[in-house]
Amino acid sequence: MPPKAKKGKKGKKSKKQEQLELEKKLEEARLAEQAEQERLERERKEREEQERLRQIELARLREEEKKRIAEEEVEEATFRQSRAALLRIEAAAAKEKEEWTRYLACSNLPNPSSLAEINAYLSLWKESAANDMHTVIEECQQAFQVMRDIRGYVASLPETHSSVDLFENAITRIRTLTSEKIDEMTAKTLTEIEEAKEDPQRSVATENIKFGVWVNLEKNLK
Repeated sequence: MPPKAKKGKKGKKSKKQEQLELEKKLEEARLAEQAEQERLERERKEREEQERLRQIELARLREEEKKRIAEEEVEEATFRQSRAALLRIEAAAAKEKEEWTRYLACSNLPNPSSLAEINAYLSLWKESAANDMHTVIEECQQAFQVMRDIRGYVASLPETHSSVDLFENAITRIRTLTSEKIDEMTAKTLTEIEEAKEDPQRSVATENIKFGVWVNLEKNLK
């Protein structure tokens, strides 16, 4: 019998088949890579478009905010101007009322808004020779009123007003002169009591001032 032909191994692929499969896998990998690149490119373009739209929206919002702020600034400036005008009117009316009240009362106190009148008032009081207790205390009471009036006027001025320091200085001068007048009157009163050797207690009171002295007239105290 002739020899039997050898059969090939079952399932063994030929080189051609292996080559075809390799090429197929490479193509599939290439296509997958290409698809991935295309996907990434689409996502990049989408992000860029979203960012472009976001920037447009931000620009719109910024423009609206600038417009709103500008409108508010105009409204605020108008309000400040109106308020300032109203305050000037109220201040003028209050000043006119105060001057009229002062005129009706025939007051000899200075106008708190006039440095010239305040200086004149200080000069006259400083030169005054009156030094009895009742007169001096009454003058000091008037000085308290003048200082109160000046403080009220200064409170109505802006803090940056050029005359604020001058009015504050005037208040200091009035306070100093008040102390000097009381010291002079006290010395005179004590001398009078010691010389008269009677009525060792004397006092007087006003709205803001209470003044009193007592002298021990006893001698040879041990």
